[in-house]
Amino acid sequence: FDDLSVFTQGYLQHHADAIPQPLNIQEPVQIKLTEPEILTGGNVRFGILFEGDFTDVRMFSLTMPYNQQMEFGSHLFNKAPGFESVFAASRSHEGSIQLDVAVLDTDMTINTPGVVGWITFKANGASPWMNIEDAMARDSFGNEVPVLFGGATNVGPEQDIPMEYSLGSNYPNP
Repeated sequence: FDDLSVFTQGYLQHHADAIPQPLNIQEPVQIKLTEPEILTGGNVRFGILFEGDFTDVRMFSLTMPYNQQMEFGSHLFNKAPGFESVFAASRSHEGSIQLDVAVLDTDMTINTPGVVGWITFKANGASPWMNIEDAMARDSFGNEVPVLFGGATNVGPEQDIPMEYSLGSNYPNP
């Protein structure tokens, strides 16, 4: 994560011809996972949700254990609102994901609450759960941003993921 911080600051300096200036000390950012969203084909995705009165998150790093019966699929950040250039790297090992993300757009940082990206799994019939075990964030100047995190996100047994579906004899309905 430290290497990503140095790279991001160098990238921004090169493309903006200026060194980012420090902002005032900011409020903590709360990083949470959304409830899992059931997708087709036995897939499920968790949103990475930022909340709070923060002003500048340029990069963040998360360590997230998950149900090992699930199979890590991918992460998606390029669809986040306003992001034109995002670098994201992830590694899944023994039921835990390490995710590092940096916003490389010189005119945009994460500065408003909302879902900033998604992590997708193949559920393999398992009840999906994942939580944030550790989190770090930095602003455009490379200063640490206070982070609040925690809590597991899961789907209870009453919301098991369907592995197959079929159309009944009433399709198409006249």
